[in-house]
Amino acid sequence: MVSVYRKALKELPRERDPLESARVQAALGAALATIGERDGDPHMLSEATASYKAALKIFSRWGAPVDWANTQFLLGRSLALQGASESSPGKLEEAESAFRQALEEYGRRERPIEWATTELCLGDVLIRLGKTYNRPEHLAGAIDASSKALTVLERDCASFIWPRAQSILGDALGALGTAEGRDEALEEAASVFYDSLKECTRERNPYFWATAQVGLGNILATLGARQASASRLTDAVAADREALQVFTRERYATLWAMTQMNLGDALAALGDRQSDADRLKEAVAAYGEALQELTRAHTPSDWAATQMKLGNALTALGMREDEITHIEMAVAAYREASKEYTRDRAPMDWAVVQGNLANALVLLGTREKNLERFDAAVTAYGEALEILTPTAAPSQNEAIRKSLARAHAAILQWLKE
Repeated sequence: MVSVYRKALKELPRERDPLESARVQAALGAALATIGERDGDPHMLSEATASYKAALKIFSRWGAPVDWANTQFLLGRSLALQGASESSPGKLEEAESAFRQALEEYGRRERPIEWATTELCLGDVLIRLGKTYNRPEHLAGAIDASSKALTVLERDCASFIWPRAQSILGDALGALGTAEGRDEALEEAASVFYDSLKECTRERNPYFWATAQVGLGNILATLGARQASASRLTDAVAADREALQVFTRERYATLWAMTQMNLGDALAALGDRQSDADRLKEAVAAYGEALQELTRAHTPSDWAATQMKLGNALTALGMREDEITHIEMAVAAYREASKEYTRDRAPMDWAVVQGNLANALVLLGTREKNLERFDAAVTAYGEALEILTPTAAPSQNEAIRKSLARAHAAILQWLKE
């Protein structure tokens, strides 16, 4: 279809019939976007965006309101896909603007489904901006957008749109509750996912059932960690394992890997809470599974995050064992994470990894009576403190300073022996 639309544009110049030319331009954009989304091709998405923008040079809200609004919506979707794949806040902000433009024409009463769908797409973009770039106001906007959509949507799990709205609302509430440290928002998010699971059973809609299980697992794991609740963490583990019955590696490779990572988080928190080495070993295994799909080449940020979490679980496990094998593996995992979390590209993440690496090196130095390990740890602590300053990260700065002091004390004690 792409070649057909390109040929049509050559045969139908803008000067002859501007509106029809713009419609062909928009149709070309839709064909390009379909291919770009299906194949994960950023070049196709970029071409689609350019095609929509070319159509909008002709369409006006006053001259062709429906065409204008539809093209704004399609432009927003293309920009949102680009922003997600390129980790570009600028593209996501453009997408937000395009969706808001479309909503100016899509009336809630006149075109309720288009209006609700656009509100949900706007909510998706706002969640990504809020979670990725630490913008609580965008998370609040996502809650507002999904709540609005739900006012016109029928409670129907068989459709795509109602469970999607529930998922966006629950995710946004959870993210905002986490960002602001408000348990009531997290509890409300859990209620949204529990409500979804009453309607979306595994038999009726397995995909959204699994999606709700993942969302619920994330919320329960966060609540469990905040409230030091083993029961919440146990429920989080159960929810993630339920989701993995549907999100298999064969059918949903990326979702399977992300759910494995979430499962690892819940297991690691539970193992740490209960001093349970078996749970920590299960967490290490879950992270290892996730890394089979979350590779550095294809998902560098998720790969680095999983390597860091793997390092944390291995360190916790090593602290409970006499052998040093797991601590050595933790050091290796942190060093892997540092390949992607560099000081230039991701300074805060890099600094956190350096602090965790230093903790593992101190453990090794203590077990091995190895001064070189202590020296490397002191260096890593110092580098972390250059980024995690008292102003930028007061609690992390204090924790690292205490760890550094303990490392110096351990060195002095070792030298006396």
